[in-house]
Amino acid sequence: ASAMNVEVFQRDGKGKGRAVIKGLEIAEERGYDFMLLVDCDASYPVNALSEFLAYDASDLIIAVRNMQDIEVKRRAANIVMTRTLNALFGSQLKDMASGMRALRVATFSKRLTARRFDIEPQICAIALSNKFKIEEFAIAYYPREGKSKVGLMDFFEAIWRMVIERLR
Repeated sequence: ASAMNVEVFQRDGKGKGRAVIKGLEIAEERGYDFMLLVDCDASYPVNALSEFLAYDASDLIIAVRNMQDIEVKRRAANIVMTRTLNALFGSQLKDMASGMRALRVATFSKRLTARRFDIEPQICAIALSNKFKIEEFAIAYYPREGKSKVGLMDFFEAIWRMVIERLR
């Protein structure tokens, strides 16, 4: 990105959550309405980013993957996490762990605290508990490139994050 003169920012510390929080801070400083998130493993169709424009009245927009396209152990984890979130918040989300989503900057600014991979559950939990407008739309999903950094402890941390957010 730097070689192509694209502005690059560094998060404060390690972790996906810290990167999202840093991105929100920058987006707020620049007066952006939305921040789009896309995992960098080439599994999400970046050509679908324009589809987010149809949901500009929403606070959280989630690109939903077909569960059959996700490898079995990750699919099982996602199903458990999504069902847990839905049970805790009385919701009907289809893919709470999707790595392709858009957040309304003003809505989420200064609300997020998750430092790691529990950021997606926290985003969804905050949106649900505050009755923010959430939209979902279907997208294609491809086999990831590279090795995932998400492990079993991240799964438990995500579940714990949902419970903590529900108790607030």
